[in-house]
Amino acid sequence: MRRKAGLQWATWILESLLLATVGLSVVIFLGYATFYATGRSELTLRLGHLAFYRISRATTNVTGQTLNPGMGMTWLGTIIIIAGIIIESHRVHDRSV
Repeated sequence: MRRKAGLQWATWILESLLLATVGLSVVIFLGYATFYATGRSELTLRLGHLAFYRISRATTNVTGQTLNPGMGMTWLGTIIIIAGIIIESHRVHDRSV
């Protein structure tokens, strides 16, 4: 029984890592789409007041830069929230069955 519980927790954590990574990738993709659509010279992606990614235009090329403290905190917070949702939904489902 312990092995099954450990495997279940590992699965939940891996699911949350994957979903957080995909979610932040989509947010950054939408940031690039907004950047190109508006023609701005710089765009900083934020979660609240926490900046986590900056897109800027040089003379000919566009570069993206992660803002390390903000990206780490955003990614970790996203993982924790998604893991909490997954775990709670499994607990509610297990209670109802």
